Amino acid sequence: MNLVRPVGFSSNPTGLVCAEGSPTLPQARYPYKVLFLIDCTKRSGNLEAWGQAVEAIATAGQGLVEAYEICNEPNRTGWLNYGVSPAPPDPGLYVQMLQVAYEALAVMEKRPGPFGPRLAVVPPALTFVAGVNEPGTVTGVVVPLNTGYGVFTWTATVEMGMQVTPILAIAAGAQGTPLTVAVDSTGYTTGTFTGAISVTGTTTGVLDAPQIVPVTLIVMVDMYRAYLPVVLRPAP
Repeated sequence: MNLVRPVGFSSNPTGLVCAEGSPTLPQARYPYKVLFLIDCTKRSGNLEAWGQAVEAIATAGQGLVEAYEICNEPNRTGWLNYGVSPAPPDPGLYVQMLQVAYEALAVMEKRPGPFGPRLAVVPPALTFVAGVNEPGTVTGVVVPLNTGYGVFTWTATVEMGMQVTPILAIAAGAQGTPLTVAVDSTGYTTGTFTGAISVTGTTTGVLDAPQIVPVTLIVMVDMYRAYLPVVLRPAP
């Protein structure tokens, strides 16, 4: 592990995924940095084919992988010069394979950083509609999500001094925890009224924090509701 710390990896389980020996690359962006092993076994006989293999893997891994490990334990008997008996370790061949792999990887687009947690709130705004003759409480839900890496916790507060003062069901949570927001329309005349809540990360280094979520209350003279039937059918 000490060897990969200088390139941004740590022993924190949220900071490293080693896809060693995995037959496939990650199919989506993981919330941690990814170190992927490119296996040398059965690939050391032809340097041109080896370079093409590295290029194909790196192309598929663009935006998903931070770093590549070129071969695992190439000093072991039989891991290079595959199929040659007794296939002793070959430092010279390994150096050539590293050079070819570097040339293939160096031109690839790097996975963008920085690599901290990143706060996003979904939906980014709340709008409530109420009838002036039907005062009451209306509710909605926002979810603080992590679109970056690692994990974080959050707190939420109401922006004071605005036309609408939302009511928060909870004031803190972990990423992905829904936050229910309520607004009481009692006492409002017809019109459009605005308020806001602020969501910020309590974990160190959360990007794009805080997020301000606008809250809009529209009070109407008449509000008509349409009720649609729900038709359920068994899954095929």
